[in-house]
Amino acid sequence: MRLHISTGSPLPAEAEAFLDDRLEADARAAHEAISAAAENGMRQFTERQAKYILLDLYRQACNDFTEVQAIFGDVNNSSPQWIEAHEREKALRTALYLALSVYRHDPEYNGDWTNHLHLLP
Repeated sequence: MRLHISTGSPLPAEAEAFLDDRLEADARAAHEAISAAAENGMRQFTERQAKYILLDLYRQACNDFTEVQAIFGDVNNSSPQWIEAHEREKALRTALYLALSVYRHDPEYNGDWTNHLHLLP
């Protein structure tokens, strides 16, 4: 008995091209979905870290400002140390308020991280 093996394609060329294109499109879609999920996860992590870093910086600025006020008092508010501490505290407070206003309109906004922002003046 002889076995005859055909060297030709079992599918028409159009069908092979269609299946190859479909396979490539599916692979590309899967890769994009994985990339998008990873990018979204990294973005959320980065935003969360940025919020807490900003909050820590603000707390430190408040502490510095309180120390400067204790040393120089409110009457000596023209000293360079007082002005610098006050400006830094104001800038960080503004940044926190800006972050709050931006993220509050984000559809994925989670207000839970703000529950300890009662320190803000």
